[in-house]
Amino acid sequence: LSAMIVFEEGEAYLDDQSRKTLKELSKRAQKFYRPISDIQILAWSDKEYPERSKKKGTQRDILLASERAQNIREYL
Repeated sequence: LSAMIVFEEGEAYLDDQSRKTLKELSKRAQKFYRPISDIQILAWSDKEYPERSKKKGTQRDILLASERAQNIREYL
């Protein structure tokens, strides 16, 4: 199962719709599958995901992506 959370540009907070999406995902997982033992969170900033040949994102991009992932972790 998976879900996509869309953040407002430059923001890392979970809005009501994002929380609802995560709650529904959790309910579906508990209803149809074994207990959740592993959750993987992929997050990035507002810029497109960089190609392998390019350098990392800016420090600001990395921080924004980290904050987004952390907010999802804390909610779950």
